Amino acid sequence: MNPSATLNQDNSALLVWSSRLTNIILVVLLAIFSARLIWHLFPVQPDLFLTISNTALPVKPAAPRSSAHSLAAQIGRTYPFGRIEVAPSPAPAAPIVTTPLNLTLKGIFASRDEPRAIISENGQADYVYGEGSPLPGNATLEKILSDRIILIRNGQRETLYLPKDTLDPSSSGSFNPGIPTPSGPSSYSPPSPPSSFTPPSQAAPSVTPGSFTAQPVLQPQRSGTTVDARELRAKIINDPASLSQFARISPAVENGHIAGYRVFPGAMQGQLAKYGLKPGDIITSINNIPLNGSRPISQIYNIVAKNSQVQVNLIRNGQRLTKQFQLR
Repeated sequence: MNPSATLNQDNSALLVWSSRLTNIILVVLLAIFSARLIWHLFPVQPDLFLTISNTALPVKPAAPRSSAHSLAAQIGRTYPFGRIEVAPSPAPAAPIVTTPLNLTLKGIFASRDEPRAIISENGQADYVYGEGSPLPGNATLEKILSDRIILIRNGQRETLYLPKDTLDPSSSGSFNPGIPTPSGPSSYSPPSPPSSFTPPSQAAPSVTPGSFTAQPVLQPQRSGTTVDARELRAKIINDPASLSQFARISPAVENGHIAGYRVFPGAMQGQLAKYGLKPGDIITSINNIPLNGSRPISQIYNIVAKNSQVQVNLIRNGQRLTKQFQLR
């Protein structure tokens, strides 16, 4: 190969690359001058540019690790299961004072359905009241207990006790045949007496017991056991509450006044018929002592204890009858 020909080819290639490089440089320069010209003709606001500051940003320190105890306390303060409101302890009840009213509690008939209290005012006639009944002195009978009554007067609770001499078992003025004292109030008013009954001539106080719906008589437990008069007398003398085995009694009331006592079968069936009595008989007197509430119940037990023969006056279906009983 000819050396001169090879040299000419190299020079031609060099000229081509030089021309291309020059064009590239001219294009770059032209772009720079064009950009400057545009920035000069259309200046840009300085606040549009991002400014990098060397000021160090504050770093929030990491929270210290909480212990299990403090974590549990924080969870508890959030009440995740709701807040329990604890009611304040009630204030202690004020003591119940003895009523200053001139009332005397003569007797108590504590029963499951219709508890009643025999009360007299100023030594006058005795009257029967039930829970919820108005009492003399603008009071209301709230509750009847085994040895006292609770009444409300001027919004305050007051108590009236049985006299101490009637709390002796041998002369009890309270009849409670093994039945617990009721815990809730109930309305009461006396049942109607027989059509032929004439109430005593004593004037009735102006107080009238509350309204009442007659309750059915509870059926006693059936038993064929019987006792003779001597055994019955001994039982009643030793335990007055045992009278409920022979008969159940309840006051027969007219306008709040006791007219006598109704008798119904007790736990031992057949005892009333054995002594000539029938359910619903109203016993008005024993040995000519009226059972109108004017005398304490203890006198009835004394009659049974001291006498071998007892005369009973009663009302049956509007008719007055007299029965004689041998107790020995």
